[in-house]
Amino acid sequence: MNNTSGGDPKYLSMLEELRDLHIKKAADYGTGEDPLANLRASKLLGIEPWIGAILRMSDKLFRVHSLIKNGSLKNESIEDNLIDMSSYALLALLLKRELDDAKGIRGPLTMVAREEIQDDHGRC
Repeated sequence: MNNTSGGDPKYLSMLEELRDLHIKKAADYGTGEDPLANLRASKLLGIEPWIGAILRMSDKLFRVHSLIKNGSLKNESIEDNLIDMSSYALLALLLKRELDDAKGIRGPLTMVAREEIQDDHGRC
């Protein structure tokens, strides 16, 4: 990877790895029309897809916590979980921006968005 524009080369390489992983997982979990169909399916349960992605990210965080507490995981490495958390964070942001665009809202997580989360789930 050519680093003419700055930034840490290892970090930029990791972003490329995330890109490649996203393409592979989209083929497994998405549909031809929608590579994020599996995440959007949370809407069927009344959960906004971006919040669903955060819930999946929290599952990974609990696994990391288990690893820290117990010293190991049986089925996944710490690296797998950190990569998945990074991916879910980006997907949550993408889905949140889509929702905001549809509502005519743009910008960082606003109080309006926080209130929506609280209204939908009784807590923030």
